Amino acid sequence: VGRRESLPAAVEQEARHVALDSWPVSLALARYYALRDIADADVVGLATRFAALAAVEPDGDRLRSYGAEAAEMAHGVARRRGPRIGRMLAGTLADRFGITPKPKRRTAETT
Repeated sequence: VGRRESLPAAVEQEARHVALDSWPVSLALARYYALRDIADADVVGLATRFAALAAVEPDGDRLRSYGAEAAEMAHGVARRRGPRIGRMLAGTLADRFGITPKPKRRTAETT
């Protein structure tokens, strides 16, 4: 599904079901909803589910192999939904994926 296309209803329903047990799907669906301005409760719920599932993922190789994609999706959610969810996702990325956010560059405008 392209960035502007909507998921067919049956696919979205299946994704929501799979997201209950899949951290990659829960984060992907959170990003999908965040980019489409779906209710905050859905985005926060899915992002929280992602964090909970990633916290118990026993396969370190799996975490490492999906780390870049997880960081990109988490950034998309945080950018659209604000610092509170961004901090939660950043904490999960750091704790479970070993990915720390890059410090923001200071410019003459921000100093």
